[in-house]
Amino acid sequence: MTETRLTFIVWFLLITLTLLGYTVGQLGMSGTGALAILLVAALIKSQLVISHFMEMKHAPSFWKWIPSAWLIVVLGAIILTYQ
Repeated sequence: MTETRLTFIVWFLLITLTLLGYTVGQLGMSGTGALAILLVAALIKSQLVISHFMEMKHAPSFWKWIPSAWLIVVLGAIILTYQ
């Protein structure tokens, strides 16, 4: 797969997940289900940006896990806050 095609696919996924979050808001969803949808979308979007646009897919394993671990800590704090 060419780099241009991969970039388009990642971009398309980011737009799709953003529209999913917008739809959750427009439908007036709330509660645990909405929170789960939004946090999973945020996790996927963040991982896509970290791996593709920050070029972490070519980094040593230690450096790959630092932003991922930070992301999990932040999302975990959000989950704990809203329970």
